[in-house]
Amino acid sequence: MNNSICYIRNAVESDYPAIKEISNNEGWKSNHRSDYDDALKNSITIVTCNGESNVVGFARAITDGHVTIYLCEIIVVPEYRRYGYGKRLIDHLFTLYPTCRMDLLSQADEFYQSIGFRIMGNGLRRDNIQ
Repeated sequence: MNNSICYIRNAVESDYPAIKEISNNEGWKSNHRSDYDDALKNSITIVTCNGESNVVGFARAITDGHVTIYLCEIIVVPEYRRYGYGKRLIDHLFTLYPTCRMDLLSQADEFYQSIGFRIMGNGLRRDNIQ
């Protein structure tokens, strides 16, 4: 694998199966919901691709465009981790919204702290799925 070839672009509908497969392989069950395509369409969804144009990671965020970006999801397939793909996705969001701060819930604090995030308290979640 050549880790120097990485590009980021806005996700298009034809990327959704790859995004869902990456999520499925990570065990993210919420991404199997029938309305997940709408979530992808109605948020900022960017993908990172390898030199062969294969989607190897994605980030999904929502923002007011001025103050806060909320990072909903970010994942890079295991064989492309530790090569900077995740950091590049986050940096790209900051490029799109340079005046914003980024908030997120994390199960990977060490990764986020290594790229400049700080712990801001505890996060809570309540699912409202019937």
